[in-house]
Amino acid sequence: MDGVLRFFAIVCLMLGCPIGNALYAQVLPENIKYKTAMLAVVFVTPDCPISQKYMYRLNEMRDSSAGEITWYAVVPGNVGKQAIKDFSKEYLSQLTFLPDKDFAVVKALQARVT
Repeated sequence: MDGVLRFFAIVCLMLGCPIGNALYAQVLPENIKYKTAMLAVVFVTPDCPISQKYMYRLNEMRDSSAGEITWYAVVPGNVGKQAIKDFSKEYLSQLTFLPDKDFAVVKALQARVT
């Protein structure tokens, strides 16, 4: 998917556009399911200060969009389940955390992990 088409698909997906949903259905991993019109996928790492800083804002955004947007927090790399659970508890997160040990979601969505 070229950059312009990918950008269009992301915008449509964020707006709940069927075209965006159809385009991203081709690249979304099977374990990401959503029933809302919109899907938000964020990438976090428990030991990353930036991820830690943004968790409160992500929680606010999730709470204010309940029922409208399905949220996934993808945790790339070799991060244990307990570390993810502790991170979720520490930041009082209601996001659905999805471990991505083999970077499949990162690759599918062409995310950049820093």
